[in-house]
Amino acid sequence: MAGDAPLLERLAKLPAVPAAEALSFLERLAKPQTDPVIGPLFGVDEEGDVGVNPLVPAVLKQLADKQDLTKKKDDPLKDDDAVDNRPKVQCVVIGYMVSNKQLSGLVLGMLDNERLSYAGTVEKGFSEEQSKEILQKLATAVRATPLIKGLNMAATWVKPAVFCEVHHSGTDKDGKLIKPRFAGLLTKDY
Repeated sequence: MAGDAPLLERLAKLPAVPAAEALSFLERLAKPQTDPVIGPLFGVDEEGDVGVNPLVPAVLKQLADKQDLTKKKDDPLKDDDAVDNRPKVQCVVIGYMVSNKQLSGLVLGMLDNERLSYAGTVEKGFSEEQSKEILQKLATAVRATPLIKGLNMAATWVKPAVFCEVHHSGTDKDGKLIKPRFAGLLTKDY
């Protein structure tokens, strides 16, 4: 069963299928236990009837317990109304993007060893009301070029006057935030 772990992990990520559809599919297969893809999931009992390998439910339960392999209903990255309990970091807004007159992304900077560096772009987490407030604040801080040299993206660049907090799942090897989600504006005036 050890060789089946990647298959089971992939299966655990699939959306649920109604039992009737699964049974209909199995009935169309003459011998599902011999199928090279799904065969390891099935076996034949003493009476010759096809059954699910007894290890499958235990492995799927174990995979379901792993938060990173399953879609949880309360996952903050999937449900806009959920509370995001991931760590937060303070960032400065150095640019923004607009689509259909709505804020579609904030280009962020963070201090890294006393130097401002590009932290990524946050595209999720701001409401329509927050979008309007942020755009209003940024409208007075527009500048012609990016604060950080080498940034080549379609953004409106701004002076470092608006600060925010962002939820994240760590940083990548380049120091960019992984799965950033807007948490809120910092209200302190700098």
